[in-house]
Amino acid sequence: SLMMNYAGRKRINIIWVCRDPGLIEYILHKVDISAITRNSYAFIFYTGQRELSLPKHLPVNIFIFRSRPNLEYTITGIVTAIHSGEGLPEEMYEKQEKIANAPFRKRV
Repeated sequence: SLMMNYAGRKRINIIWVCRDPGLIEYILHKVDISAITRNSYAFIFYTGQRELSLPKHLPVNIFIFRSRPNLEYTITGIVTAIHSGEGLPEEMYEKQEKIANAPFRKRV
């Protein structure tokens, strides 16, 4: 609920470590994750055994890894990307939206 309160008003970058596949699948299928992460990054580090059943269309600024995170590397990477202005989540999201809305012939 905290993320939903600040969505759209602040940049909320998410680093989530989870080993429960059901919880990740529930959140990705039932919560409008793009509303929360439109101008931020979401890094999901899945450490469980079972393969995840992911939605077909995830926003490009959601990254899912099958390992434990190197938190120092992940956090400094987020700070560097935002500070430099290169590869910002909102730019990635806009590019994805343009491709998704383009007619199929223009995509290929």
